[in-house]
Amino acid sequence: MAKDTRNAMRQPVVLKYLVASLAGVVFGFCMEKARVFEPSSIRYQMIFRKFIMLKMFLAAVFSGAVWVLLLAVFSWTKPRVVAAQREYISAVGNKGLLAVMCGTFLLGIGMTLCGACPGMVLAQVGAGTQHAFITFLGGVCGAFLYGLLEPYIRDVFDRKMPIEMKKMSLPDWLGVSMPVIATPLIVCIGTVVIVIEKYIPWTSELSVPNNATDGLLELRAWSPILAGLVIGTLQIPLILVIGDTLGGSSTYCTIAALPLCTKSLSQQLPYLARKRCGIDNWWQVVYVASAILGAYFSSSLSSTSGSTPGVSASYAFSGGLLMIFGARLAAGCTSGHGLSGCALLVPISFLGVVSMFAGGIAAATALLEWGELEKYYFVF
Repeated sequence: MAKDTRNAMRQPVVLKYLVASLAGVVFGFCMEKARVFEPSSIRYQMIFRKFIMLKMFLAAVFSGAVWVLLLAVFSWTKPRVVAAQREYISAVGNKGLLAVMCGTFLLGIGMTLCGACPGMVLAQVGAGTQHAFITFLGGVCGAFLYGLLEPYIRDVFDRKMPIEMKKMSLPDWLGVSMPVIATPLIVCIGTVVIVIEKYIPWTSELSVPNNATDGLLELRAWSPILAGLVIGTLQIPLILVIGDTLGGSSTYCTIAALPLCTKSLSQQLPYLARKRCGIDNWWQVVYVASAILGAYFSSSLSSTSGSTPGVSASYAFSGGLLMIFGARLAAGCTSGHGLSGCALLVPISFLGVVSMFAGGIAAATALLEWGELEKYYFVF
């Protein structure tokens, strides 16, 4: 009987890890196929020369918002949406507006420097993008640095302009139902994506065109809109099975916390110690590892593995460090604040996305002025 009880308790955990793994593979596969993982896609987006990133980002927000709204409508799935929303709010609820705005601004700067975002680094590693692992290492160092400084940062930032938990959701803030806010938002986002695609077709932005004779899985590139719609759909299994939403930057904290194997070390770095154990932390690690695998599968099928140049090693490391440090200060990244926070109608996430792009645009403008924006490298 005891064995049966343990198995019954273990099964949901196994299911969560399985869902995280499958979602990660799909995420990595789509990121690679959309070519949004190319550093030039991020950097050129920030100077409005390419729109692959924006199309995919908005399509994923659109898709995620649609599915969250539908799940919230049905009585048997609404409790899961509410639980996921509470989980998200609990992560950002102790942050002040100043912390989120400064953190996402640093995140945007880091994204431009390394030509990636916290989730996109995984696709770069899997696809063999030059210096991608250095970006990942910089991200882990950024997480460790934040964990080291977190007590001091909390005193400086988190007590400034606190946001009440009850006002974290736009419907709660305005006293209306979710469809009243979500429906016009979905329509607006969808319209913007359609207009951008009409005037700037995704095929015109590819660095290398597709081979017309290739099959669907062998194609070098998919429409970023299609890939974004698929990624947004991943909110369904994550909400229903894991009780959480898309995100990835906390994974870097879990990895950075692995050396904290003694009680003394854990006491010195309490923030990282909280990220070291438990399904709430490790499902994202499984998700991240699977995303790397998904990108590897995609690049292997299209025979493009290792063919994408990266930024310099110094920009890769410094960008990764700033990116993850900023994401942890803001309690969310492009996936967290952008895809999940906006889909859940959390107002501070909308502000964070604006700040993130502001930081990215500022950094891209500076790099362009210095003649550094278009320098990419192969390592042989």
